[in-house]
Amino acid sequence: MNIIFIYRQSHIVSKRNPLISSQQESIQQNGNKVFSFNILGRSFYSYLSNSQQLRKVIKQHNIDIIHAHYSLSGFTAVLAFSSKPVVLSLMGSDILGEHITQNKISFRSKIVILITRFVQYFVDAIIVKSQNIYDQVSRKSITSIIPNGVDLQIFQPINKLESRNTLGLSLDKKYILFLANPSSAWKNFKLAAEAVGLLNDPDTILLAPYPVSHNEIPLYLNATDVFISTSFMEGSSNVIKEAMACNCPVVATDVGDASLILAETPGCFITGFEPAEVSQKLRSALIFAFEKNQTKGRERIIHLGLDAESVSKKIIKVYESVLVKASD
Repeated sequence: MNIIFIYRQSHIVSKRNPLISSQQESIQQNGNKVFSFNILGRSFYSYLSNSQQLRKVIKQHNIDIIHAHYSLSGFTAVLAFSSKPVVLSLMGSDILGEHITQNKISFRSKIVILITRFVQYFVDAIIVKSQNIYDQVSRKSITSIIPNGVDLQIFQPINKLESRNTLGLSLDKKYILFLANPSSAWKNFKLAAEAVGLLNDPDTILLAPYPVSHNEIPLYLNATDVFISTSFMEGSSNVIKEAMACNCPVVATDVGDASLILAETPGCFITGFEPAEVSQKLRSALIFAFEKNQTKGRERIIHLGLDAESVSKKIIKVYESVLVKASD
């Protein structure tokens, strides 16, 4: 199959979105050819203006399947009027909204949600990352829940001391890692900072190195004692799965599929949004890290079939199903 991935590049560190690139490589390794179409521009209008160029690229490469990542990219795919089947991946914020507090989303998100509800009726299949996204989809009959996979060759346990030396971190401190953008309201850095403050331990440091290149993330996850995610909203957080693949202890708020991913894995904890509770879970995770060092999170990821190879095969089955329907 010839497939084209459509998305708007927004990752500030890498020229290519690492999650989409990883998925593209996995699908190509299964005997397909995947092209990339990067939507240029930052405004809503850019999603309209790129549709004509997309139509030309689809013809040029004899594309069989259009795979749009994020609902506005799906809008571009539909407006290309190419007659090729469109698969739409909903990423989370495009249907759940970008939260600025636990119960409030931004005005822009409200517009995007309306577009998401509209564009669903013009695509051939929908892929969502988690159950909470699926619950909001109107066309459930064409929707599959397929979280992003983790490249287990990149994200794997490595020596903690070597990782700290590479990153220039102290060997004597305890580190709690926050990898999201601290200035992003919906990532809720404030809660992480308050919870770490309640530990009242000068030797425990909240590490927030954003922006970090994707190649450095495995080093940070192996160098740290606990990974923390305090988001108000997630679909299926890839960095939680990456932390699990590195056997790093995790504390995460109960959003998206975090509770499913962590389950009963020792050293991994689900928490609410109260600073005292988060702090208590962090304390437990730090004790686990001191006594056991590593979790068995990697086993959990493999058990759930969330490695990149397994996930790519599920996506390819969606492609094949869509092509069969299109040929009927």
